[in-house]
Amino acid sequence: MAIVDNTDYNALMVEMQERAERINRAIIRTFQYIAEVLVREARMKGDYIDQTGNLRSSIGAIILLDGQIVSRSGFEVVMGGSSGTNEGLTYAQQIAAAYPRGVALVVVAGMNYAAHVAARGRDVLSSAVLKAEDIVPRMMRQLNLN
Repeated sequence: MAIVDNTDYNALMVEMQERAERINRAIIRTFQYIAEVLVREARMKGDYIDQTGNLRSSIGAIILLDGQIVSRSGFEVVMGGSSGTNEGLTYAQQIAAAYPRGVALVVVAGMNYAAHVAARGRDVLSSAVLKAEDIVPRMMRQLNLN
């Protein structure tokens, strides 16, 4: 007696795609929360004097799915620093090019002098990085995706 394969491969593929989409949606929702927390942390704990508002305006986050921006947080104009908003988003998009597959969270301070301010001992993104090291693994464990 021969073994017969009765598997509906089309139904299996549809189920796998639906499951992958549910997982991606859960990760994206989690990253949206994390992005809000990190942007708020960076903006509130930044201990530099923001004369133009550009540095704080350039702080933000984008979430990518297969290289496409699906969500963004931050990049709001502070103290009239509209060029900071544009610089931050442009910088985040440049970094995004390195992540053409999967889900990625990119958090930036996009002004070209942000690293200089941080090198002088000021908190530009440092507190956000520390917060990320705590919150990201915890949130991923809650999703059971680690």
